Amino acid sequence: MPSCGATNTFLFMETETTNNKLPNVEPITGWLAFFLWVVVAGGRFVSICRNIYFLAFKIPYTFIPLFYIHKIVGYIVTVCFVVRLVRSYYKVRDNAIPLTYTYLVFILIGVFSNLLYWSLTGNLMQAPLKLSLNLLLGLLLFCYVRRSKQIQRRFEGIRSRLYLFDKVLIGVCFFNFVGNYLFAEALNNDSIGMLNSRFYVADVVKFMNNQLQSDKGTDFIFKKAVLEEDSIFFYYKYPQIEVDSIRKKCSVSVAKLLMLRELASYGNKEKIKAMDRIVDYGYYLNYIYWDKYERVAYQCNISPTEYNRARAMDADFRCDSLSWKLALEQERSILPQPVMDYCQLLSVNVDYNARTLELVVQLPTEGKLAKMEAHSLYQYLKLCRHDLVQIPLVQMAVIDKMTLYFKFLRPDGTEFTTLEMSYRVFL
Repeated sequence: MPSCGATNTFLFMETETTNNKLPNVEPITGWLAFFLWVVVAGGRFVSICRNIYFLAFKIPYTFIPLFYIHKIVGYIVTVCFVVRLVRSYYKVRDNAIPLTYTYLVFILIGVFSNLLYWSLTGNLMQAPLKLSLNLLLGLLLFCYVRRSKQIQRRFEGIRSRLYLFDKVLIGVCFFNFVGNYLFAEALNNDSIGMLNSRFYVADVVKFMNNQLQSDKGTDFIFKKAVLEEDSIFFYYKYPQIEVDSIRKKCSVSVAKLLMLRELASYGNKEKIKAMDRIVDYGYYLNYIYWDKYERVAYQCNISPTEYNRARAMDADFRCDSLSWKLALEQERSILPQPVMDYCQLLSVNVDYNARTLELVVQLPTEGKLAKMEAHSLYQYLKLCRHDLVQIPLVQMAVIDKMTLYFKFLRPDGTEFTTLEMSYRVFL
């Protein structure tokens, strides 16, 4: 008489029907062998290896341990499912066909879970090609299983069913898809401290150093990014200019405003989502500009508070009144200064509320500007806009979308004409 434990074990297990003793069971060859070993087993093996490589080398230590546990369990269950499926075909078991259709359903679920993941993380442009390939693969497999004479002969007269172990595997696989969705949403929002902030920032800095060497400004190039304590230092180089020339043409405070305005103009675009997260972690951004000899020409520092203020203002970013005051004091301290073919910039005035900037310019005593008519002078101003926008106050006026007035004086000091220009001319 069997023991109680043996009885419970017997009740728990289900007997799997095999047809190994059936006559005329042909060996697995041709397309069925290709389907089992290349498409099912090979495809899953390559997919798992790619994912392990990504987790091990692309973003090491970035995620919380629960993420890795979830992934490892998913890989183990996937391997068990594939082994179960292939073995069922070779043993001619009655769960082979249901497992095959389940595999096809998982392909379909995988396509839409990947599509959902890409939409959450803002990489939807990656979706069309992979989505199409996976859907095509699933359709081809479905047609093959439905029309394959070899499969029909092999399982003729066998009633299909799933066993308890199969149902457990399918259930775990389904919850793995659900887990992928939850982790994708958590990663996107960082709602559960999904990322280890220090390692995430280090990975972003590493990516910048590997991928952004070709990032070019108007006359400078990106050299490197360095993570130090609670700050990231971005190093740029002017390859053709020395320190003194750079300082003459650049106001550090205005350069900072231009950076903040650029950040604000991006809004919530994907290209700076990583930077948004870095700042949310409390890191400071430091931009250091070298001359051609790699001497520091100037440095701009952006705090998380300043960054978030610019991001909140979006495209409506404006220079604050204190910035205008400092810029005016700096500009007036070096007046008069030469502009546009021997003209002299005598004074600058700003009406912050009316959003206007006035520049008083004295014409030279000789040369083409001395004889130019007002309408021709306006066209000349447009031609010189790239030089004029180097004036820090003009840059700030463009940031604030102001109207610029150029008041021209004759050499004797009498008024010649006043020309109005929109900030759009300088964009």
